This record gives sequence, structure tokens and C-alpha cells, in this order.
Amino acid sequence: MNDRADNPPLPFPLPEESPRSSRWPLAWAALAWVVIVGFVALHFFQEARRESDGEDRIGLITMRTQARYMVGMREILDMPGVYDQARALNTGPVSQRLRFVVLAGELRGPTEARKQLRELDRRAREQGVAFTPPQQALHNLLDHLYRDYEHLRFDAPLLSPKDRQQLRSGLGWFGELALAPGGKLAPLQFVLPIAGGPAATALRGESAPDAAAREKVLEPARQTFAALLGVTGGSCFLVLAGIIGTIVFLVLVARGVVRSGVRCGTSPGGVYAETFALWLLLWTGLGLAGRLLPAEAPRLLLSGAAALLSLAVLAWPVLRGVPWRQVREDIGLTAGRNPAVEPLCGVTCYGISVTLLVVVVLMAVGVMFVVRGDGGEEQNFAPYSGPAHPIVEDVASGDFWARFEVILLACVVAPVVEEIMFRGVLYRHLREASCGLGTGRSFLVSATVVNFLFAIIHPQGLLGVPFLMALAYGFASAREWRGTLVPCMVGHALNNGLVMLVTMLVLGD
Repeated sequence: MNDRADNPPLPFPLPEESPRSSRWPLAWAALAWVVIVGFVALHFFQEARRESDGEDRIGLITMRTQARYMVGMREILDMPGVYDQARALNTGPVSQRLRFVVLAGELRGPTEARKQLRELDRRAREQGVAFTPPQQALHNLLDHLYRDYEHLRFDAPLLSPKDRQQLRSGLGWFGELALAPGGKLAPLQFVLPIAGGPAATALRGESAPDAAAREKVLEPARQTFAALLGVTGGSCFLVLAGIIGTIVFLVLVARGVVRSGVRCGTSPGGVYAETFALWLLLWTGLGLAGRLLPAEAPRLLLSGAAALLSLAVLAWPVLRGVPWRQVREDIGLTAGRNPAVEPLCGVTCYGISVTLLVVVVLMAVGVMFVVRGDGGEEQNFAPYSGPAHPIVEDVASGDFWARFEVILLACVVAPVVEEIMFRGVLYRHLREASCGLGTGRSFLVSATVVNFLFAIIHPQGLLGVPFLMALAYGFASAREWRGTLVPCMVGHALNNGLVMLVTMLVLGD
């Protein structure tokens, strides 16, 4: 932070025979880094393979949210041009494109829906993409459904009750939307009824849309639109507060008011590299063991318990001869210089995280604009590759208990375990190793390495790394400034809590 600042005194005197870094063989630290780098390389490979394989459940959830937002916007604000925006969703695997057909039918009408079905057939043939039997069945059912709607047969006589259930189970909310017409269908006043024909039947009201079913399927769309509208307003306020807080913080750093709270050169830093490497091994082993559990086991609760159990590696420095009270001081497991102020400092540094995140988001949007050009429909059938955490599946479809488990894991367990191991153990090692660079440069080097490792082990995907690193710089700033992990944990929990709240409002049924 500030090279001129004096480090605050320790709350207790160091023992006269306290181990120093020089007492620890460099070979142990080097071996630890071999393990760390090997783990990161393996994780990188697995993540890249995961992003190119498998069912795109996260992509479907993301698309459902976007589609609900657009339908809700059309229903609440009656804004023109919604379908032009929606065309950007006509991308990804066949399962996502079939859902876009439903969205096209909702926003533009049944003729457009059938046109998109034919367009999907053409693109699939050109690129050699074969429909699976369930996808082909859904394709045919949608074609029959919208053919009925073109003739104003809103009861869809071409579909049996079994067919309707297949649409609901295969397309979820989109299936419900398709079976509850009432959007941009052909205007009745421009249809010339033929005596005894389907149009005449529709005009007499014998095949009118189901208003109750329509209202039920539109309710989550309106909720998603209202939630995202509120989130946008709240985010603008949060970003503004974050920018102001960041500017004030940087001014105080430049004036020497904000001082480093980390004492450098007072601990055996190499042992903390060993501790972190052991934690990676234990954490991985516990994760592999969890896959052997039966499907009905409380997966999220057991995952949280395993994460807490992995903190047993903190016994390693003690076994190597470092007193526990020094370990606590080294890794920041203290109440801090002013316990009443530390949580507020965590909120302040979260503002820094938000500011950096905004910068990264703007850069990402710029890159996407350049790559996508005019924002037209993509021609490939690749799955969604944006940053997203698999836990959104539990949030989107879980019951009250499942969501409670998610909150407990995201807002309590994750901040505690991850801050102890990354901003505590690993950051301490790197600060000791780079102490000779001076406080400012040592902070930047240590924080960058820690933040990258922190981001790469998360399951948001490789594209999520810059976003997670932006958040982590705020947590690292809190660690360096206050010397304790309390503000890091508070900022981390605050971020996860806000993300979970928004996700539940937007994705939840």
C-alpha cells in the first residue's frame, strides 16, 4: 500500500526462537509450487473440456431468464422492437434454438415460429447437425401447434394430451408458453371467416385462448422483468458509491493515511506454500469422495462440511514448529486493530471490487461487440460459454430447503474457507517471498497471483476469470490494509449474498 508507512506492532511479542524463512528448505516450497501449478494446469484442461462437452443446462437457464425478461417487457411496457432484440437468442445448441422458436411465436406470431423451424432445419443440414429423437419430436410438435394457431385453432386439436405433456417436460417454461397463446397472433379482424371453418369457430369463441393458463405462464416473466429493472437501479447506485469510495481510498493511500496492516519479513513464509498445496490436495480428494455419495444425499450440505473439514491443513504449520498464535497472526485470523471498524472496511473494499468489475464488464462488452459485429444471429450450434456457476441450477429449480443450503454455502462457508486459504495462507507466503520489492509492488505481485488462482479454481468457466479477479482485488486490498481477514470475509459474503438474492429473484419460479 504505502512504502512510507510503518507496520503496526504485533499484539504480542514474537518468541525469541521464532522460525524464519531461512530455516525452511527451499525444496519444500518449490515442491509445493509444483503441486499448485500442476493442479491449476489440470483444472484448466478439465474446465476447457467441460465448456465444449455435455448438456448445456446453464445456457438454457440463462436463455430462459433473457426470454422471460423480453416477454415481461413486452407485457408491461408494450415496447416495440422486442423481437429484434430477441433474435440474438437464436443461437447455441438445437435445444436452445427450439426454445427460440417458441419465443418467436410469442413475440411475432405462429407464422414466424414456423419460419424459424424451417430456418433451423436449413442451418442444421448445412452444418451437419443431427437432431436427437426427442429434439425431432419436439420440432414436429411445435410445427403442428403453430399450424393450428395459424388457423386460429387455439385448442390445438392436432396435439394429444400426451403431446402437450411432452412439450411441457421437454421445453419447461417455454412449453407452457407455447401452449398458452395470446401474444402476437394473427389479428381476428383481418380474418375472413368461412362458414363452418376454423376461423369462424374461433370468431364465435368456441376455441378461445385459455386466459387463466396465459396469466399463469406470464407471471414469472413479469417478475423477472421487474426484478431486473430493480437490480439495474440498485446496481447503478452501487456502482456510483463504489467509484466514489475507490477514489477516496486511493487519495488516502497516496497521502499515507491508509497504511499496510501486514508485517513483512516476520514469518516462515515457505511453510504456507506447503499448507496451501496440502489444502488443494485435500480439497480435491474430498470432492472426489463426494462423487461416490448416493444421489439422494444432501449434496450441498456435505459439500460445505467438506470445505470446513479441509481447514484441518492449518495444523501443518504448527506441526512444522510455528506457534499457533503466530500462525493466526500471519494468516489474518485475528479480530483486527479495531474490531468494530473491520466490517465497515470490508464494505469499503467491496466498493473497490465493484468498480474494478464494472471496468472488466465494459471491456468484455467492447470485445463482444467487435467479435459479434452487428449482433446478428450466430450460425454455429456451440453451447453457451459465458461465466456462470453451476449452483444456479439449484437456485433456479430448487425448493426452499435447497435455496437455504445455497445461501449457507455461498454466504458463510465459502467466504470463510476461501479467504483463509487464499487471502490468508497463500497471500502470506507470497508477501514474504516478495517482501524485498517494497510494499506496493509486493502487494500487486502477491494479489495478482492469488487472485488468478482464486478465479481459476471456481467453476464459472475460463471466461469468468477476469470478473472473479476484479472482485478479488478488492478483497486483497482489505487484507493488506487491515491485516485481518474479517473485512475480506465480510466483502466476500456481501458479494455472494447480493448475487444469490438477485439470482433467486430473477431465476426462481
